[in-house]
Amino acid sequence: MTDAIREKAFEAAMTAMLDPQMLRFCAAGGADGEEFARAFLNSKLRAAIDAYEAAMWQPMDSARKNGRTILLGLRNRLGNWRTFRGCWLSQTDIDDDFEEQELFEPGWYETAEETEACWPVSPTHWRPLPLPPKEENKP
Repeated sequence: MTDAIREKAFEAAMTAMLDPQMLRFCAAGGADGEEFARAFLNSKLRAAIDAYEAAMWQPMDSARKNGRTILLGLRNRLGNWRTFRGCWLSQTDIDDDFEEQELFEPGWYETAEETEACWPVSPTHWRPLPLPPKEENKP
């Protein structure tokens, strides 16, 4: 998640958590009550979201090998985390979908929406795709 997106997500979560009644209660404790409540909840919320995001990544031995697209991740040769979409291709998938079956073997493959090409990969972690954006109320 980029910093700007992360900040927007934190702000949305803070808005959802800080209801007016709670802010009035905190403000009743003094001039700094609301500011303290915001700072406290902000730090706790950031820690909770970071912990949630980290916990979503699972070791590969827990991934289902069913051909469904998921997010895959690994550390590259430079030690940087790399995230990409991909899926498990079984021998049946290869036999049914590829003209040159002898070039492929069952395993994890990076995939792209823009092309039918795929590349063998050795991910260390996976996570489900995130939920789609929430639809705004339509008039």
